[in-house]
Amino acid sequence: MLMASSMTPEELATTPAGIPPPGVVPNLIDPPSDGNLLIIIGSIMMALMLITAGLSFYTRIFIRRGTAPEDWTRLVAVIGAIFYFVICVIAVVKGKFGTHMYDLSLAHVSSDAFIISGYFANWVTSIVWGFAKTTFFLMYLSMFQSITWYRYAIYFGLFVNWGFYIAIIIATLYFTSPAPGQTWQESFASPRYAKSLTMTIPIASGSLALDLYILILPMFPIWGLRMDLKKKLGVLSIFGTGVLACVASSLSIYFKNRLDHHTEDFSYYTLPVLIMCLVEMCVGITASCMPSMALFFRTKGGVLSRLFSRIIPHSSRLGSSKAKRMNGDLSIESSDQWPLRPMPDKIQYRRMEDALLDSTTLNKVEPVRTTIRAEPRPHSLANDGIRLEYEIDHGIQYNSNAV
Repeated sequence: MLMASSMTPEELATTPAGIPPPGVVPNLIDPPSDGNLLIIIGSIMMALMLITAGLSFYTRIFIRRGTAPEDWTRLVAVIGAIFYFVICVIAVVKGKFGTHMYDLSLAHVSSDAFIISGYFANWVTSIVWGFAKTTFFLMYLSMFQSITWYRYAIYFGLFVNWGFYIAIIIATLYFTSPAPGQTWQESFASPRYAKSLTMTIPIASGSLALDLYILILPMFPIWGLRMDLKKKLGVLSIFGTGVLACVASSLSIYFKNRLDHHTEDFSYYTLPVLIMCLVEMCVGITASCMPSMALFFRTKGGVLSRLFSRIIPHSSRLGSSKAKRMNGDLSIESSDQWPLRPMPDKIQYRRMEDALLDSTTLNKVEPVRTTIRAEPRPHSLANDGIRLEYEIDHGIQYNSNAV
């Protein structure tokens, strides 16, 4: 990039900021730009994130009737993602990111719109990712904190998560913020600012490692639950949506590697990096909403609820095999019509999946210590079913024969 502080304003406005390829004539008046891609893709991803986050908050407040720490970290991540999207739009519209450097003038790349929008885009992402990934760790902790090794694995993940992103924020601010007495333009043209570009690949690689850790972490305790394989895979599929965040992280590494090899065309090759950062944070926040979304669709989804039930079947099917117990001349078979009986000091769930995904109540669950007991229906009721009750460790109880 060419910079010349000794040029007049007229010369700065008519001199390209980059060297065009052979045969290409710079267009400083109405340059072509790919910036609309960010606005289109970003709008779609933001809409998806806001819908799922909104339904998640609705489920928490009106269905589960209570909030948890992960709801607040998710809220901070959502607000941060909105702020980052606004920054990206400003960078595209005002800063003209997505345009080749040789189609931008030196006057433009030294303007506040170009420099300041790029400055905020550099470090705001670390705050959003830190809170978004904390949401997963807190959600896992509230579900399975009675498992000692798992609890320490979560604490380790939280420590690495915030240690990593706080270090990135500090380093990015150091390399990109103006030093005392410096202007934005002087800071942007300094060798210290250029060093910030060498951090892009390590940041993306560390983010991918954390995404993989978050993806794998819940697989072990869920796999240890005593439920049939189909239902187990159904629960795993809900948490497995985080694989999309891993894909976005991998693509982010690819585009940041391209940027490292095309720093002379910084403004153009930065655009896909901004897009993938936006996609990654939106996908991550959306994936953290999936457990609440599963409960929402079961209770409020109508047709979608029935479709979702094909993926994760109703838990009462565990007792649908016409199991019989002979008690003298009394034959008792399973049924879904027997109403729930009050269970003092215990929490009742209509489905086993709801118990698994209710992070506000499973803080004492020991998944592998599940017991099943059958008892006959009271004689005053029709003797055509058995009652299966699932007790999960410290008094948390699930009744499979919900109405």
